[in-house]
Amino acid sequence: MIKSHFGPHHGFVARVSVDNSLESCPCPESEHDLWQTLGYAICF
Repeated sequence: MIKSHFGPHHGFVARVSVDNSLESCPCPESEHDLWQTLGYAICF
């Protein structure tokens, strides 16, 4: 999946779930590396 990070102060993560729907939830800086490691998140 494509990962893209816009700016140093991203506040949300959008992720595609198994049924291809788009989910959005808070993406604290402390979780940034976790989302990036999972590889299916778009933080912005």
